Amino acid sequence: MSRIISILLLAFMIFVSACASPAVAPTQTAFPVTSTLTPSPIPTETLVPTPEPTANPETAYYQSLTDEQKALFDQTKDMTAEGFNRMFLTEQGLTNYLAYYDKSGEVAYVWNFEQGKLNPALKIENNLLINETSASHIIWNPELNRAEAQKTLADYFRYARARVIAGANHVQLGNTLESALANPVTQKYLEEGRNVTLLPTSRDYINIDGSKAKFKVPAQNIFVSGETPIVFRTVQELDENMVVTSGASEGQRILTGYSFETNSDGTLIINYYHVGPEDLANFSEHSDFVLSRRIKNAVSGMFGRASQALFSGGYDDPVTQSIIFDPYGLKPDDPLIKYSQTR
Repeated sequence: MSRIISILLLAFMIFVSACASPAVAPTQTAFPVTSTLTPSPIPTETLVPTPEPTANPETAYYQSLTDEQKALFDQTKDMTAEGFNRMFLTEQGLTNYLAYYDKSGEVAYVWNFEQGKLNPALKIENNLLINETSASHIIWNPELNRAEAQKTLADYFRYARARVIAGANHVQLGNTLESALANPVTQKYLEEGRNVTLLPTSRDYINIDGSKAKFKVPAQNIFVSGETPIVFRTVQELDENMVVTSGASEGQRILTGYSFETNSDGTLIINYYHVGPEDLANFSEHSDFVLSRRIKNAVSGMFGRASQALFSGGYDDPVTQSIIFDPYGLKPDDPLIKYSQTR
């Protein structure tokens, strides 16, 4: 009996335990969840700074000029946009010329303060060739090697200085440029320099209008050395000291004149004047080589006036013919310099 009671009591306790409320789990502390992903930045507009305008390369140079040079510089045309920079030449006797240098560093123009415009120009060491009368450029013959042409022209103008001294002293330098420059007398003349008298001369000629005229040039004294600057200018008017020749070409009258003078800086200035067609009518293939022919005419004329016999060994100078221009056979076929519409 007691066993039955014990069984019933155990069953009752199991029943009570099953009906009781479930136990509450212990409260857990919540920890924040940390993300390992980097948040994307808020997009912002990237501002690219506007580059400052490139400084004019002439600005610093301008500040280095004297007040007088600045006044002259202010009269000239700014061509930096076209690729040309202005600078006064630094060679002895040429410092009054303001030149325009191209991107290759060569002189392309000089500013003519009297005309208030650009003149095409070419500088070879301390020799300056200026064309005051045309818009054509003065360039190396583009068919030739530029470096060789530049050296030959520089050597030729050295020869021209020595040759005018030699003519006044009855000395023959040589029949080629190489032999003439190798002559020890040439080096002596260039180093020491000489006073040379350009002899007086006169001649009749015929004007463009057909009227008769006569030039009469007095004797002129010049000093020439290897350091003497030479400026060859093609000018627009005859001057009183010009040797004048006249003739006809293509059925039209032509007139040519050239003169020589030295200024206070010791610069030898050769002025060349021409009106009418160039005397190349029968040689149209050489029509670009106007400058070569003009140099030949003027420089050979200077040789002639420096010698005792005006026409002996002057106009027919063999070196000038072989290097610059030959009036008879138009040799060489490729004169070193010419006028051209392009650079």
